Amino acid sequence: MRHPRLPASRRAPAAQRGFVIAVFASPRRSLLASLIVASFAQAGLAAVAAYCVQLVFDSLLASSASPPLHEASWIGALFIASLLVAAGLETFRAWASEKLGLGYVAEVREALFQRIMNASSATLSERGEGRLLLPFVGDLTAIKKWVGDGLPRLVSALATSILLLWVLELRNQTLALAAGAVLLVAAAAVVWLSSPLSQAIAEMRSKRGAVATFVSSSIRAAQTVRAFDRFDREAQRLRRRSDALLAAGLHLARISGAMSAIVHIAAGLLVGATLLVGVIEVQRGTMSIGLVAGAISIAGLLAGAVRDLGMAFELWRRAKISFSKVAAALVMQPAVRIEDKTRRMPKHGVGLRFSSVSVGDLFSRVSLTAGPGAIVNVVGTSGSGKSTLLALAARLRDPESGRVRINGRDLKQTSLSSLRRRIGVASPDTPLLRGTIAMNLRYRAPAASEEEVARVAEICNLAPIFAKFPDGEQARLSEGAPELSQSEAQRLMIARAMLDSPSVLILDDVDTRLDAETAARIARALANYPGTVLMVASAPALRRIANVMWRIRNKRVKAAPARHVDIVAVGAEG
Repeated sequence: MRHPRLPASRRAPAAQRGFVIAVFASPRRSLLASLIVASFAQAGLAAVAAYCVQLVFDSLLASSASPPLHEASWIGALFIASLLVAAGLETFRAWASEKLGLGYVAEVREALFQRIMNASSATLSERGEGRLLLPFVGDLTAIKKWVGDGLPRLVSALATSILLLWVLELRNQTLALAAGAVLLVAAAAVVWLSSPLSQAIAEMRSKRGAVATFVSSSIRAAQTVRAFDRFDREAQRLRRRSDALLAAGLHLARISGAMSAIVHIAAGLLVGATLLVGVIEVQRGTMSIGLVAGAISIAGLLAGAVRDLGMAFELWRRAKISFSKVAAALVMQPAVRIEDKTRRMPKHGVGLRFSSVSVGDLFSRVSLTAGPGAIVNVVGTSGSGKSTLLALAARLRDPESGRVRINGRDLKQTSLSSLRRRIGVASPDTPLLRGTIAMNLRYRAPAASEEEVARVAEICNLAPIFAKFPDGEQARLSEGAPELSQSEAQRLMIARAMLDSPSVLILDDVDTRLDAETAARIARALANYPGTVLMVASAPALRRIANVMWRIRNKRVKAAPARHVDIVAVGAEG
């Protein structure tokens, strides 16, 4: 699927411009062209229908007798044919509009999802889950309504106004001037309301985002709220946000109502002005009653175009805010940057190497090497950067300077897909997913053989987990896997990471709840691991098999042979 062609700049305004322009990019260009053609065709058919009305009135008023049968027949046939073709065009416009909106939003949704999934942890924490979800719900809905409804309405209204005003000008210049003046006054009034409307929409969105963020954070803290019986307090906080949202919604409704009133007044004035000018022109003898009737029909169609213009304008103002918010999400700081030219990760090589790596206040010019067969235990005080060091090895984040290499290849010059196939990660930051136990187990290596799955299941003692559920490994887990104990969840995460023996296996503090027997099983398997093992381990069995220790202290990481006495000595730090 093609994505919207969004600029690489991190500046949201530039991204927003590219984002909006992407609406008109191929393959949507042909749909837009067909909508324009269909809109002009519908306007032309409306003019034909008005002409038929004029002919009927003129024929009836020309003589006291009814018009000849053949004349009435062809006028009726022309009128009905124009209605049927217009109905067919309307059906096509509805289909094309929906395809335009849904197709564009699907591409934006995928690009937005990819950007959020690649965002850094700091960015995700700063924005909050509620505000990150809001673009997928409110903003994409507003954008879809503009692209799939507002834009086609705008095209149709402009085509109808241009063509029908031209038809009126051909019939009577005074009629065309009167209708055009009403349209200009209505457009000026709508533009005058645009600034208050934009402010009200932005305020409404801000209050809605505050409610979404509060509810999202409260759900995560529900256990704490219940434990301390603070529901009334949290309910009051929600009520204040809801009241602010209500006030913002009512303010927006007042402005939207004023805009709708202007549009309806303009529509009535169009018909009234056409009737007034028509009566004056009939009295002067410059127009026939049939022409006035046809002009009133055209004025009614122009009134519909005015309503469409007003609705399209309001949808645009709503979508404009959403465009800016989604564009801002699309320039979020990514955890890792994908280079234009990358290569596949070699299957075999020299293991893991850090070269002059620096990360903020944690590390400064760290250089380390861990070859195949190395079992590295990383130790240090809480907050010293153990998890960050492991995240760099997995390229879940990039260093501020320096290079990280696996099998001799710089990770920044390696395709992420091939890199992920060579790395297995088990960490509190990579929790189990909603789905079956089997899906979670095979998530890293879905093509792994049944023999390989059985091997890691045996190592990590998963049989009791399968036996716990009637459906065995096909049992479904909810978000966060509350169906499993912490020990069971850690065993499943380790098995997922070990599946298919990745070149680098990263175990970040996922052995804290393992029983001694399971920890010993995993340790025996890792003792002969063909790749590189990088871990933050607390289980004695895992600490004992480490043959290298990386100690983090004072922004430095020092490597040393992992003698058992040293491991025990730093146990309180790890």
